[in-house]
Amino acid sequence: MTSNNARRFSIRIKLLLIFGCLLIVSVFILGLLAMNIAKKAVTEKVSIHLTDKAQDTAEVIDGRLKAFWQFLEGIARAPTLRNSNASLKEKTFYLFSEAKNNNDIMHLSLVTVEGDVYRHEKESLNVREQAWFQKCIQGKNVFSEPFRSKDDGGLICIVSVPIYNDTRGIIGLLSATVDGLYLNKFIQDIVVGNTGVAYMIDDKGVSIADKDVSAVSSMFNTLEEAKKDKSLESLAKYLSYVIKTEQSETGSYTYKDVSYIASFATVKSTDWSLIVKAPLNEFMGTVKTLRASMYAIGA
Repeated sequence: MTSNNARRFSIRIKLLLIFGCLLIVSVFILGLLAMNIAKKAVTEKVSIHLTDKAQDTAEVIDGRLKAFWQFLEGIARAPTLRNSNASLKEKTFYLFSEAKNNNDIMHLSLVTVEGDVYRHEKESLNVREQAWFQKCIQGKNVFSEPFRSKDDGGLICIVSVPIYNDTRGIIGLLSATVDGLYLNKFIQDIVVGNTGVAYMIDDKGVSIADKDVSAVSSMFNTLEEAKKDKSLESLAKYLSYVIKTEQSETGSYTYKDVSYIASFATVKSTDWSLIVKAPLNEFMGTVKTLRASMYAIGA
């Protein structure tokens, strides 16, 4: 009798252990599936948000660039600049006066078709070999990437438009010099999540707008630096893809041991790319809470 009771007791324990293990495994699997579904849903939602943010910001930047060009085009149509009988002194003084009306402009200059730059009470210099001049002399409005001035070595950007005569022939260029960190104004107020930010690169991977001012000042090129610093490989691979791709997408990369989710958009009037990024962990708080809840319920 005692032997039969012991046997029944043993079978009961075995059944409890078997069904207990099955229950634990089932709860664990359900929790894992729930977390994966939640993580996927959160990632998709964040991806849509980042893509919209990147596209909207790129459009705003494009509009502000065009507005700057339109402002300069208005000045370039002034009779003083188009009059072949007006002296160089008259033209440069006119530009000096106009520059005072815009706080963003350091100075306005008249550029000849030969590349000689003239400014009020300033010695001329030649910029024929500079990329912005070569583009503008072909009839294109230009907003240059930040670079070091031949004049004083300061970090500047050049905004330039052609000056036309009555028959639409180019008789010179009008160039505005702005601070090299001017483009930072376009991205400094953008915040995604808690610490997510935006930055811009040119078509070669050089930083042209970044909250890390030193990256712009040093004209940091992630693609080139990644050849020497292996920790930049993931970021460089992502940026290489960004430069080659026109359609906005969401991707990810690792930088300084932090995983980022990012999206990008092209600034249509230039060859620049705007990237919006944020640490992936900042958006996974809900998933972590769900995981803890599932384990608690399972227990």
